[in-house]
Amino acid sequence: MGDHGSLALGGALAGLAITTKTELLLLLFGGLFVLITLSVVIQVGSFKLTGKRVFRMARCSTNFELAGWAETTIVVRFWIIAASAWPWVSASSTSADPAIHAAPAAWLRQPCSTR
Repeated sequence: MGDHGSLALGGALAGLAITTKTELLLLLFGGLFVLITLSVVIQVGSFKLTGKRVFRMARCSTNFELAGWAETTIVVRFWIIAASAWPWVSASSTSADPAIHAAPAAWLRQPCSTR
């Protein structure tokens, strides 16, 4: 996709979240991407400052693969991490709409006019 496509999609997602006042849902849907990006930033920063690596390879998911984990195991565990973030994100939501505090599937089934 490249930088232009991914930046456009990210900007559209952020704009949609701001427009619908559901910014905290981005933590659920995009939190793992932020953690993976932070692992790259930490790896590069550590290597430039100290000359030592924190992970075996730049992305933390690749680091788990090098440790012997199967790719499906990594994906499922990342799903579990994302799912475990849902109660925290839902509880800290500042929206007055009680439907947003419901499970994500129930919220997504609502007509757009009630969101």
